[in-house]
Amino acid sequence: MVDALTAVDVALWDILGKSVQLPVYQLLSGAYRREIPAYVSGIPKQTREERIELALEWKAKGFTAIKLHLGFGVHEDAESGMNGLYFYEELNRGAVGTMPACEFPEVCVRIYQAFKSGDLDTARQTFYQYLPFMRIGTLPGFAMAVHKEILRTGGVIESAYVRNPNAPIDERIRQEALDTLKDVDLLALRWHEVKAAR
Repeated sequence: MVDALTAVDVALWDILGKSVQLPVYQLLSGAYRREIPAYVSGIPKQTREERIELALEWKAKGFTAIKLHLGFGVHEDAESGMNGLYFYEELNRGAVGTMPACEFPEVCVRIYQAFKSGDLDTARQTFYQYLPFMRIGTLPGFAMAVHKEILRTGGVIESAYVRNPNAPIDERIRQEALDTLKDVDLLALRWHEVKAAR
């Protein structure tokens, strides 16, 4: 679905550019760089062996970066965790980022900045403080609903509705998710305050 929406979006920009006789980059406020480094977004194969083979094929074509959870070695990286579950360990093994859900990017930034500045104690403590929340955001079948419910609770979005194959969470799961956040600060849950301050 996302790929289809992207194709429509690109096509609409192209149509607009042709109608006003301007290249799309000018419609998007002009050119800020002459080169854009490209990376491979994921390696969508079923088995670890197939993923490794595909990654090596992309490497042979000249790509130097693949977006996925990294840091455990080629074989392990092909099957590693999600939602930032291993972020601290991945940083220790050489990763330069992670792919969390959208409701806690500032947490990952704090972990990353502390780690890169050499403050490993703060990076580790912050990571393990938020780990129960990251973990509940991976509930099979309910993960998307958990993410959206946190955003809805904080006022970032109005509805936590999810479409198939995702399932809506019940009150028990909602409370369990909120329980993991009782002793931590999450910007998404303070969104009402942020908007009011503006």
